[in-house]
Amino acid sequence: MTKVVEIAMQSFTRMVDEHGGISRPLDKATAIDMFETLHGGGEVFEPREIISWLQNERGWQGLDAQSVGQVAQSVLDGKKQACVRRIYGSLGLAHWRKLAAV
Repeated sequence: MTKVVEIAMQSFTRMVDEHGGISRPLDKATAIDMFETLHGGGEVFEPREIISWLQNERGWQGLDAQSVGQVAQSVLDGKKQACVRRIYGSLGLAHWRKLAAV
């Protein structure tokens, strides 16, 4: 996992309910937005690494981590997903890249 993706994941996990994964619609929308922002900006991520990081670094349960991995894969596959929350965008990506460069 690249440093930029890891920083984005840290930001994401601070915003969502770690005990419910992305079962809430706004939490799922946050995941979609993050992965679309990363992918659109040319950042590379691997769903298996995302799942592993959530479990090992944040203590997420298997199914909760897998649901995030599925969203990541859907974004990589180019599947359109309804996203009612846009919070990251180019400013978020620029911020993650700035933090990764430190």
